Amino acid sequence: MAKVVALTLTTSTSFSWAGPNPEPPAPRVAVVVEEPEPMTHVSALIDVAFIPLGKIGGRFEIAVTELHALYVEPSYIVRHIPEVDRSVSATEIDVGWHLFPKGQGLRGFHFGPRAIFAAASVEEARATAWGFGADIGYQWVIAGGPTLNLGVGIAYYHATARPRPEAIEVFTLLEPKFQKAISNAAIHAHGLMPLGMAGMGFSY
Repeated sequence: MAKVVALTLTTSTSFSWAGPNPEPPAPRVAVVVEEPEPMTHVSALIDVAFIPLGKIGGRFEIAVTELHALYVEPSYIVRHIPEVDRSVSATEIDVGWHLFPKGQGLRGFHFGPRAIFAAASVEEARATAWGFGADIGYQWVIAGGPTLNLGVGIAYYHATARPRPEAIEVFTLLEPKFQKAISNAAIHAHGLMPLGMAGMGFSY
């Protein structure tokens, strides 16, 4: 980013009743240089948006140029579902790219796409999911260090759930063809889900 330089030229001439000063003072030049905000290269954030819902995650982001950045968002989810008396645990990894139009690295308004990969499990089944989406947000870097990020987005997901082998053992008294049918059974789900980010952390 270019520096902003302002030049101010001032001159003065003094007179006396005896006549003009034969040697006027030299002109004075004032130079004002406005330094731009430093570029932010790396940020590490903890996402507090969904902690009340049992999701703990964060974001690690690196600026590859003044405008472009790559990031990874790992998260872990643990939630109890009282309706079925089951606890669900899941891990999720999001990877993506952000464009920062301000041109100072990881500062200001940003937007970009992401890919999503996840795995979850309960006592009787396991599930995997993938998806893709996009988000927009704004990142404040305070005094070159403490950082706040707010963002929203939307993503499409596709999930597949299958029974665990130990759960299938319950049906050992059935005929083999029924056991095979149960072991090959799968439930598919897909749709749209909202994305949110309320990150707090540090940048450099």
